Amino acid sequence: MSIAPKGPSSQRFTTLPMGEDAGATHDMAYVTFACGHKDQPNSSPDYISASAEATVRTKPEGDERPLKNAYATLAHSFALALAKELDCEDNGGLKPGPSLVPAA
Repeated sequence: MSIAPKGPSSQRFTTLPMGEDAGATHDMAYVTFACGHKDQPNSSPDYISASAEATVRTKPEGDERPLKNAYATLAHSFALALAKELDCEDNGGLKPGPSLVPAA
């Protein structure tokens, strides 16, 4: 369950170890997490995606990492706030801070 594009455009995303699925580019990041409900321990979790996206899509010159990290941090912060507001079990499996080292 992800809002990331499928097919050839998906190769531009750097996969990050956050939630169920996460990725970032120089102009967008997303975090998908599983929201299990504390009052219904045996129910299937809901999968929720949060994203941050730029309105201007010009590719930056040089190192894209700072932009990827900024969008990933914003998407993670939004996803974590949403998980807390929805009272997801274990905050949807999201850590207090973003994991910006690419997944292996």
